[in-house]
Amino acid sequence: MANNQGQWLFERVQQQLNCEWEALREVYANSKGDTYEQTLSDFLSSYFGGVYDINTKVAVIDQNLTSFEVFDFVSGDDEIDLVASFSQAKPRIIFKTGEGKGELRWVPFEGVAFICEVKSQLTKQSLDGDFDKLESISRISDSIDDRFGPMIGGDYTTTDPLQCLVYDRESIADDTLENILQSNYSHWHMVLLVENDVLLLNRNVPISDYFVPSSQNFVGGETEELPPEVLEQIASEWETEIDPDIITLDNGLFWFLMTISASIPDPLSVNTANSLNALSNEFRFYTGTKTKFEDDVQKDGE
Repeated sequence: MANNQGQWLFERVQQQLNCEWEALREVYANSKGDTYEQTLSDFLSSYFGGVYDINTKVAVIDQNLTSFEVFDFVSGDDEIDLVASFSQAKPRIIFKTGEGKGELRWVPFEGVAFICEVKSQLTKQSLDGDFDKLESISRISDSIDDRFGPMIGGDYTTTDPLQCLVYDRESIADDTLENILQSNYSHWHMVLLVENDVLLLNRNVPISDYFVPSSQNFVGGETEELPPEVLEQIASEWETEIDPDIITLDNGLFWFLMTISASIPDPLSVNTANSLNALSNEFRFYTGTKTKFEDDVQKDGE
């Protein structure tokens, strides 16, 4: 028994993760469009609360205002299902517009740790629609390369916001899914299929090295790359590719949490002021001392 205690505990962890998801899904079973977004939000908050601010129905603001070019936030069709922001963001501001089902939360993109698009069912149609949104997010990501100052990282950290797709159930052929994922390879990091407990991992995510035989970090090792004959033997016995583009993992909920934990660095602070400052191209100033501004004070540039 002693030799199997690690496996015994891991199985209990798996059971707990699946039970938590099922319990949360039942809580929101009578609601409609928000069911899975709120289920995922509560699930992630139970493990990352205090580390990230997790919001649903989100619009993002970036310092180049590219988000207003690529998204139609007015109609509400382009809202992002879930956005997790660093609690170290400063200023730590989230704006809200609208009311009830029309409420939208506005988040500075520099402060984003990861985003998730969430659906009840994975189909070809839903996947194509989600990638339209993730492709737009990728365009915004190009503007935040220098958003971190000092930070704590590791072998598997990446500075890009993780772009994730989460589906409760799937109804799609493996070949169709692979073709779509390959065609949109630069716009996603993880795809979680909750009911099947499967995680699809993009090779560009650093932690994927752990599962790639040609990597030095294969199965946790930190040694030289395996010689060709050993790689060929692994490929034959395990029926796996030596350097795959996509890795499929069992125990998907567990590895979803692990990948988030390993991939996202811990910055000392994340400055979101550039995005907030970009909202207005007009400001008034006076080169002296005044207690208030009158309407006739000249604006900058006039």
